Amino acid sequence: MSYITNIDTTILPYNDAEMKYDIDRRQYVLTIDGFERWSGLKLSSYTDSPEEGEAFMFEISDDVYEYIYSISNINSIDLKRFYIAKGVKIRTDFKKALMTHARYGLRSGGNLLKDMHGVNIEKGKAIHINSIRGEIGIAPQTQSILYRIGLMYSGYMINTHYEDDGSY
Repeated sequence: MSYITNIDTTILPYNDAEMKYDIDRRQYVLTIDGFERWSGLKLSSYTDSPEEGEAFMFEISDDVYEYIYSISNINSIDLKRFYIAKGVKIRTDFKKALMTHARYGLRSGGNLLKDMHGVNIEKGKAIHINSIRGEIGIAPQTQSILYRIGLMYSGYMINTHYEDDGSY
């Protein structure tokens, strides 16, 4: 992980107290302090070490980004990554989407559903995998935010101002 050092709010992407940008993964990641202030939940109560808390924040970020990409036209993924990193109008809402999914993950364990195999060991029966994962793998509020800010559009997107300049 390699975070950008920019804290100038006029140049995107930038880091603040609640969210930072990992240039290697090309995605925003919540800070533990920012999440705790926003949610009122103490992450250390759910994790055994600060490293585990950081790993949880990366998992949350991966979940949200992969959810967006999973319904996206393959030619639009780079453009959506650009919008998330450089979009002044959606940055605050995207941060809220990450926050709501992290809260969902802590409270319900919903972020663990992607790792379930679908076999009820006790009864020796297979459980339909879609009933385990389906739409509940992402927080409903997170999904609503992503739809509202336009990241769930699955069609072909064109932007003539898109430039991969290596800054995100």
